[in-house]
Amino acid sequence: MDIAALLQRVRASLEVDRPDLDPAPILHELRAFAAWRDPDLPLAAPPSRHEVERYLAECSAQHGGRLGAFRLYRVQAAAPVVWGMPYASMIAVIRRQRQRAPKTNRKSKTDSIRALIARLPEEWQPGLVARMSSEPGNRKQKWSDDHLTSVAHALLRWLGWCDSSGHDVRPAGTTFHVYAGDLAQEGVSTRSASDYLGRILSGYVSACDPGFASVACDHVISRLNARAKVEGSATKTGEQLVGASTIFDLGREIIDNARASGPRDLFAARDFRNGLLLMTAAAVPQRARALSHFEIGRTVILLDRPYVHVRLPGTALKLREYEKEHAGYDRVLENPVLWDAVDEYRRVFRPLFDDGSAMFPSLLEVGEKVSAAQLGHLTGNLTQKHFGVRISVHRVRDNVATEASEELAGGGYIAPVLLDNRNPATTMASYDHAQGVRAARDHAEFVASRRSYSAILRL
Repeated sequence: MDIAALLQRVRASLEVDRPDLDPAPILHELRAFAAWRDPDLPLAAPPSRHEVERYLAECSAQHGGRLGAFRLYRVQAAAPVVWGMPYASMIAVIRRQRQRAPKTNRKSKTDSIRALIARLPEEWQPGLVARMSSEPGNRKQKWSDDHLTSVAHALLRWLGWCDSSGHDVRPAGTTFHVYAGDLAQEGVSTRSASDYLGRILSGYVSACDPGFASVACDHVISRLNARAKVEGSATKTGEQLVGASTIFDLGREIIDNARASGPRDLFAARDFRNGLLLMTAAAVPQRARALSHFEIGRTVILLDRPYVHVRLPGTALKLREYEKEHAGYDRVLENPVLWDAVDEYRRVFRPLFDDGSAMFPSLLEVGEKVSAAQLGHLTGNLTQKHFGVRISVHRVRDNVATEASEELAGGGYIAPVLLDNRNPATTMASYDHAQGVRAARDHAEFVASRRSYSAILRL
């Protein structure tokens, strides 16, 4: 096919698939690329990675990095028609790698924890360092990195409070009671205050006095726990009780919109990723830390349609550190909608991010994945935008338990299995709440069925 016919084909395709783009600059850029490359190579011959990188470097040297990347974007827009989708993906990755190089100065989690512990008194540090999972010793005495970080932060906050208020850093029932009151005045929930005191106590025992025990401190923490159960979670509201199926359907809707746009650029791939996040969070109700371990082909494996195999290591789960080595999550899901979405994402949209396999890659950093904390924030943003209320990944788990308890026979027994909770009592709160949801729904239907009555109902 000669260049004129090929350009006409690109114009026709853009007019149908990309009506938002002016085809003239794209066709002009294709002519410039054809004139720049080896004259023995026709425009229809697919470019090598090295060739694309050289073209971008020369365009950037001539016009600046921003305009050079934009010129290559025009080539990328026509690449699916001229060379095929794999080459469009290759060009997209090269553009991102040039614009956003991977960070090299990031601290490891171990280094970050050591730096945090180093802010504590010197005599406290050896006991906490011994709790690090990277240190040798009895595995049953080790804490997870997240828990150790939380303990260190709680101790730092406790030390600052004791210093400013003149109290002894040695925990006591009276000081714990006063500290809990100050935390409440700062807006800290009863549940969080109880967690802070528990971390301070365990951290003090590990760092300062292994034989320390205080019945009074335990009593203050127990009272706060009891109050927290009565008050409920300050971060969980009835408005967040959006059915897991509704969240799954929202993810499918976002994916359908991305499909309609086509794999035109990174932002369509981002939308597909976001829809897949919601679908996966509802279909595989795991915590954000587990979702951050999802990798296509490694932890998320497509079997014969419609079966999706999810296999997570113990390090991805909320377990005691010594249990993680021999634990794991292993499920096979029968879900054709999720299977089709993962398959299309793997083949068409995922390559626009980078050459990796992470299911939720970062939009900003090439070769990086979205962290567990960012996944929670992203889920909240998406649900806030579409439902008007923020729903965290963990709240999605609660909604799965609620819907299972509400809609499935024996749902109160099924829900703990769905959520992979070892203690069924952990899930019973969602089941009990579901009974309240069912009563409220039945009551609403009762009222609605009698709206035509003239009598005033005494509700």
